[in-house]
Amino acid sequence: MSWLLEVAFEFFIGGIAFSLVPLLVPGIRVDSFKSATSLVLFMSISNFFIAFLFKWVLWPLTILSLGLVRLVINGVILDFGSDLVSGVKVDSFKSAFLGALVLSILWTVLLWITKPIIGF
Repeated sequence: MSWLLEVAFEFFIGGIAFSLVPLLVPGIRVDSFKSATSLVLFMSISNFFIAFLFKWVLWPLTILSLGLVRLVINGVILDFGSDLVSGVKVDSFKSAFLGALVLSILWTVLLWITKPIIGF
């Protein structure tokens, strides 16, 4: 049961992180926290199923580019997800790529700060 609580907490933190992305990246708009959390859920599921295959096939390029390929994949998923999730708008791939980078950084930092406080 505690793993389910931890997953829910990480989605909540992801929603907060993605709600902050439009403040830092021009070209991304989020209407509500619900929309942000829905996009985070979509990106997580996509990364688990779809992007896993791309990451497996493209791992040599990922190593050579020091992870840039993974950011490009996350940018594509963010751009595609914004078309599927209502309340989220991404203007261009440049915005999606920068948004994926900022989201990764914010999400990691927020989890790094909050997990010891919560006790996960």
